Amino acid sequence: MTSPSDDAPRALKPAAPAAPAAPAAPAADAQTVAKTVGGGLLVITAAKLWFMVGGALITFGLPYIFNRGGQDGTKLYGQFVDINNTLSILSMVLVTGCLQAVSKWTSQFSADPDRAAGALRQLFWLMVGAAAVIGGGFVLSSPWIAAQRGNPELVNAYRAAGVVLVAYALYVVYIGALNGRRRFLSQALFDISFTTLKAVLVLGAALLGWGVTGAFVGFALAALLIALAAAWRVGLGPKGTPSPAGEVYGYALQVMLYTLVFNMIFKLDLLMVKPAAQALAARGGLGEVADVDRLMGLYGMAVNLSRLPWQATLAVTFVIFPLLSEATFSHDMERSRAYVRQTLRYLMLLIGLPAAALMALPGAALAFLPADYAAAATTLAWCAPAYFFFSLFNLSNTLLMSAGRAADALWVGVVTVAAAAAMYLLWLPRCEGGLELIEVAARASMWAFALGLCLGLWRLWRVFGAPLPLASAGRLLAATGAAWGAGLALAPLLSSRLLGLVGLGALAVVYLLTLTLLGEWGEEDRARARRLLRRG
Repeated sequence: MTSPSDDAPRALKPAAPAAPAAPAAPAADAQTVAKTVGGGLLVITAAKLWFMVGGALITFGLPYIFNRGGQDGTKLYGQFVDINNTLSILSMVLVTGCLQAVSKWTSQFSADPDRAAGALRQLFWLMVGAAAVIGGGFVLSSPWIAAQRGNPELVNAYRAAGVVLVAYALYVVYIGALNGRRRFLSQALFDISFTTLKAVLVLGAALLGWGVTGAFVGFALAALLIALAAAWRVGLGPKGTPSPAGEVYGYALQVMLYTLVFNMIFKLDLLMVKPAAQALAARGGLGEVADVDRLMGLYGMAVNLSRLPWQATLAVTFVIFPLLSEATFSHDMERSRAYVRQTLRYLMLLIGLPAAALMALPGAALAFLPADYAAAATTLAWCAPAYFFFSLFNLSNTLLMSAGRAADALWVGVVTVAAAAAMYLLWLPRCEGGLELIEVAARASMWAFALGLCLGLWRLWRVFGAPLPLASAGRLLAATGAAWGAGLALAPLLSSRLLGLVGLGALAVVYLLTLTLLGEWGEEDRARARRLLRRG
């Protein structure tokens, strides 16, 4: 086994003539690292919190809107979830893959704006091609996709989803440039604007009675408008000097390939639950959930609720990516190691409480939805720890990617998706009821995400040394466990929505009190939080 220093990150080699290397920054202590990350983290977190609000409005609003006029709202929501899941597999390849590629090259050549501008234009034309192939191909194949998913009447919804892909492919070039330049405030404003447009247009179209198709037409219009705004306000800038195509395109395609694998991990359950449910329905085994789309609605709701805390962590990955990329490029191992440890620690602090709350009190979250969704409570209790593991898995692989370790992240992802597929294929066909099917799918996801997290942390350990102090990890898990236990004790007493909110507030108190008593949330952390709030 090699030592961490033997396996240090290898940066991409710049083409000749090489840009002058920036002087290495002095080793940063934990307080300096947190201050560097904190400014950008504050504004991006605000944008991602608003993104969560927009997502929650759609997640909670569509079931009520679809329920109007005697419609089967759970069935319509299941159709929406299924199309959105198929769309998001490809959209995230474009968004995450391109954004990280543009961010990396922009930040890596921050000392040479001419090289950065050239790489930006190269990646723009790459994404024009991706828009034509992926987005255009999706539009043309919409009739076939709709038929394969069992909803041929929704072909126009699939076509609108293809338009979203085209808009995303162009939009993320500009957002990646802002991220790489560390213009986090501008990036946050675009994110907030898009979230607002999407929520208004998706829910507005549904309110007008245009159903699932109308919701996706609203989504497509929002994506087109924000792409045009980004092109107008950010632009591509000067032509610049191109870098070798193999370096620019090779890294971008490698990131996109990893992102495709990553999204198969993220979305594979919904892809495989529907055919398994169709087979179960053919055997007459759906039980009280008499329709496949209704079952998809229940499972989709459990998944969407458990993903809300993960969405807040996207702010962490947006901020840390250019910082760690620049640190590893300048071979500053001490600063890189500090970034890794502090980021993992803060992420665990952020997601521990909501994961515990959803595990212990799934009914409190589902109580704000139409009564039919209460059947998803057990599934939600399993999805919550699954997406706790997934959030940390996502961050560990993002850290590997930003350190130039795309190949490591890729093989971790391939092993994880293979394990997930094997579990779905082995376990789902054995289920004898609809609710059992979605509960088993949630458990399989949990084990697959836990495996991926272990592999990612192991690789980070080999590259940077211990990615998180074991004592901190133990205290954070203890606080999460204390909140979960308190939730289980309170659950029988929470008989209304108001009491459910009180119970969730009590869990937050237990969580923070445990962290404070154990010494994990100390005066330094509280002072840092106060400074960040004052800066906001």
